[in-house]
Amino acid sequence: MAALLKLVPSWAWPWIAGVVLALAVGGGQQLRVLAAQSATVVAHAAKSKAQADLANYRTEVAERDRRSAIASQAETQRRLAADEQNRKKNHEELERAQADAAAADRVAGGLRAELNRIRGLIASYSGTPDGSQAGRSTADLLADLLEEVEREGRAMAAEADRRGVAGAMCERAYEGVRGGSG
Repeated sequence: MAALLKLVPSWAWPWIAGVVLALAVGGGQQLRVLAAQSATVVAHAAKSKAQADLANYRTEVAERDRRSAIASQAETQRRLAADEQNRKKNHEELERAQADAAAADRVAGGLRAELNRIRGLIASYSGTPDGSQAGRSTADLLADLLEEVEREGRAMAAEADRRGVAGAMCERAYEGVRGGSG
């Protein structure tokens, strides 16, 4: 009974009191009219409350959807910015590695020129008392060995640079997607 009384809004009580009073007085036709009016008023109030509740719910859902869309857009922008920053860092690292490789090539070119100069000196001297070519061929062998080591070292350094840049790029991309500081 208490739950039923809570369903009736406070403004409807005078109508209900009128119905009860009409019952007490005993007006048959008037009582039916008053009861029908009271029922209509109560039904209209319940319908209005249901419509207001539905409107409030729709407003809440729309606000949640709006906030979710804003958060999603912000996350997309954050990831795009992290990706762009990652691309810039990768480009800078690649340029540094290429500049280092060019500097190493210049040094290697100087070493090759020095080796050629030494070869020329050795060729002008016989190196052994009997005039054999043993001294020159040993020097040539060492010079060739040094050139080969230098060439292979450059190739390994270039591959190490390439892999280092690729690994750093991968790590930064992962951190950017994960949301960490890259």
